[in-house]
Amino acid sequence: MSQTLRDFISARESEVRASIKALNDELRELRAAKSAIDGTSAAGAQRAPSSRITHRDMIVAVLDDRPEGGTSDKVIEWVNARFDVEISQASMSSQLSRAKSDGVVSLDMSTKTWRSAKHSGAGDGLPSATPQHENSEPAGFEEAKVRFAGGEPDFLNLQPSRDGQ
Repeated sequence: MSQTLRDFISARESEVRASIKALNDELRELRAAKSAIDGTSAAGAQRAPSSRITHRDMIVAVLDDRPEGGTSDKVIEWVNARFDVEISQASMSSQLSRAKSDGVVSLDMSTKTWRSAKHSGAGDGLPSATPQHENSEPAGFEEAKVRFAGGEPDFLNLQPSRDGQ
């Protein structure tokens, strides 16, 4: 029976994942050895929050490596390839939104491209997200508040809206 291209890719993907896992294991061992040399306990170093990388840190790391940025789907792929971690689209969206609010990443709305703040607006001719001030409200927010004050919010109103009603 001959191997299809899909089978080959799946097998190779498994091999790469195994290599990444082995490298991550080796990295943990090296960090433990370094901690031992420095006189700190390896167990304590592994439990310390600073030694654990968060999803947000992973996202920023892959975007820092790519000045051109990428869509959220690409960021998911990059995080998976680099860290062997699966992040759901919902989690990715919330992480990117929070990172954008904090000014760590930006979004080019025209292309849906996320970039690290390190690469945003650095004279590359690409638009970057405009930071929103804490006390400012998004466009159309006043109108939404007025509509909501009159009853149910639009997403609960099953009737099409008519001007003046």
